[in-house]
Amino acid sequence: MCMPLPSPTPYHLGPEAGHAFWCAGALLTVKAAGAETGGRFWLLEVLAARGQITPLHTHQREDQAWYVLDGELRCRLGERTIRAPRATFVYLPRGVPHSLVVETPVARLLVLGSPAGAERFFWDAGEPARALTLPPPARPPDAARLRAAWAAYGVDVAESSETPWRDRWARSSTQPAAR
Repeated sequence: MCMPLPSPTPYHLGPEAGHAFWCAGALLTVKAAGAETGGRFWLLEVLAARGQITPLHTHQREDQAWYVLDGELRCRLGERTIRAPRATFVYLPRGVPHSLVVETPVARLLVLGSPAGAERFFWDAGEPARALTLPPPARPPDAARLRAAWAAYGVDVAESSETPWRDRWARSSTQPAAR
């Protein structure tokens, strides 16, 4: 027997409101988490710099949608690669491998996941943001910590995608990422 989801209470957040995290070189602001939506979905606002890479990965537990607010992304969606400029919407059902790369100086997007739960990944893998800005020049992310968090939330990361991702971090403090 399925238990009904709790009824969420209406709420709103103003500009720059929400729990903000620095994770893998980006600023992530949680606009809605499972606690606010009765477990139905989570919503993040993401700010990332040129060359920011999300490695090729597959979600096993939730669907995702992205909406590009500013900038442009190059996205791999299964076997296709697309450009996603401002005002582009992308829907990804669970089980579809995907990745993204920021192609402009900065990009800002909304990322929605359903059902809720995976937003807790950012608490586990990131750190509270000290300002609502991109993080300072980064040290490489702790790969073991990220792998453990991905596994805990049902995310499979393609091993082949980790090398360019790590290489990007190795260059980030000494030179701009290649376009």
